[in-house]
Amino acid sequence: MEKKLKSKRVYLLIILIITILIAIPFVLGVLIPKESLIPNLSQSNDWIGFWGSYTGGILGGLCTLTVMYFTRKDTRYIQEQNRKLEEIKEKKEFCNEIAEHISIYLTDISSYFFAQYLNRINENVPQNENHHLSQNRNNNLPQINRSKAINMYFLLRIKLNNISEATGILAELDNIHNQYCFLDEDDDRFQRLQQFQNHLNLLEERTREFINNYSSLNIKN
Repeated sequence: MEKKLKSKRVYLLIILIITILIAIPFVLGVLIPKESLIPNLSQSNDWIGFWGSYTGGILGGLCTLTVMYFTRKDTRYIQEQNRKLEEIKEKKEFCNEIAEHISIYLTDISSYFFAQYLNRINENVPQNENHHLSQNRNNNLPQINRSKAINMYFLLRIKLNNISEATGILAELDNIHNQYCFLDEDDDRFQRLQQFQNHLNLLEERTREFINNYSSLNIKN
């Protein structure tokens, strides 16, 4: 709507300029006195030459203005398209970064959970087991550490905090990071394992939805 009004104003301005330019010679013809020392152009052959040069000047000027107008319009269109392409590129790069951060988070938080899980299994080994075998198994148990996951958690929250399309990702991050990644002594480890895996799958699904929705958002005009 705004573009239509702007185009209408341009056309009205062009019509006004043409009208004024055409009216000027007639006004001059009326204002120049017959008794003037300057020959009366309205009654001489010079009037034809004046009209010819004047009309030619008008047409030349209008052609120049028209070319400049459409050139400027095309330039603005090209600049707008370049801006949109750049914004699309930035959105895709951002989505790729988020996918990479999510991947690192899922890997590290899974290692953290299964380290707890294996420790729980080890705790249930019969006490009369061979001490040497028990010692070897304890040495091979993974370290319980989620430092990378913590780093990715806060990094993702900072980057996605003000993006409405990312609410699903942030909700699942909170569910996993603050609840389902822990395996307490009184938890049923099989049930907790199922819950943990379900929420990992949900986080992957929310990430795919975010990438599809965010990268396909209409670019602002």
